[in-house]
Amino acid sequence: EQQQQQQQQQQQRKQTQRIKDPELERERERERERERERERERERERERETNGETRRKIERERERERERERERERERRA
Repeated sequence: EQQQQQQQQQQQRKQTQRIKDPELERERERERERERERERERERERERETNGETRRKIERERERERERERERERERRA
């Protein structure tokens, strides 16, 4: 009972603080937005790295395919 009352009082104080300082609340919101933006940027960076890896794999595969093609061509001539 007492604990519940304390929790309610804490909740009320938190709400009161928010109401008292809307500027602080806006600043927190801006900080959260910046954090989300940084997270999106990191996500895009990982995406680019993945795409780069994929491109290199495809390029290596094409190079091997061209090499096999040249090998078959040499065998046909022999």
